[in-house]
Amino acid sequence: MYQLSRLLHDYHRDLYTHFEEHEICPSLYAAPWFLTLFASQFPLGFVSRIFDFVLVQGTEVIFKVALCLLSSHEGEIVECDGFESIVDYLKTTLPTLTQAQMEQTIAKVHLLQVNR
Repeated sequence: MYQLSRLLHDYHRDLYTHFEEHEICPSLYAAPWFLTLFASQFPLGFVSRIFDFVLVQGTEVIFKVALCLLSSHEGEIVECDGFESIVDYLKTTLPTLTQAQMEQTIAKVHLLQVNR
């Protein structure tokens, strides 16, 4: 979870700051994503594409997927003004991706270069 927090800090400072202000740590929302490779909460079509990425690029791609999901919805997340509303958004609203949002996220994951 530290890696995701650090990536947010380095690549999406506003989102990182918003999470810090409301005491939202990655283990609150990302633990189920990482433990199930997103299968516990996201549509099967999206999950199958993530599995493809994991098989080709390795497990570090899960951080890229999480980073792209969060950055794609940064505006909506920042609009949430409390702990409960942020966690609710991350656990219930974010996983209900449209087909277009899934494709956009997958494209962003493919293009994202993360320095180690």
